[in-house]
Amino acid sequence: MDFPVPGFYQHQTPETYGFTVQPSFWGSSSASWSDAPQAISDCLNTKMATRVQRWDWATSQLVQLTYKEQAGVWVWDNAATGRGHCSAPAFLYYHENYGTAHQVATSKYRVRTWATQPDGSHATVWITGTHTGL
Repeated sequence: MDFPVPGFYQHQTPETYGFTVQPSFWGSSSASWSDAPQAISDCLNTKMATRVQRWDWATSQLVQLTYKEQAGVWVWDNAATGRGHCSAPAFLYYHENYGTAHQVATSKYRVRTWATQPDGSHATVWITGTHTGL
């Protein structure tokens, strides 16, 4: 998904752009030791990867800012009873957009992501962008 920087040529102060990626993963939890192994397996097989790039107007190319792969992390609520839940992966990234006193460093950000459920099917992903002037 591309996020244009509005009024790119009019900006003269640094600004912060933030991007949040939130997949809609299935829930994974256990109430006892009997269902914990499957729940833990499902959690560890809940995966996503996200890449954030910015458009470099000087070179007319996309430049990678970050790339991150993640999987679910199992959290024990009560290890003695086998109760726990999955902390599903999510992504948050901020970038200060500032080039010179006359214009910011980029006119566009690109956020790409994929997310898979434990069975390998794709998860729905919500990508949101925020903008804050400094």
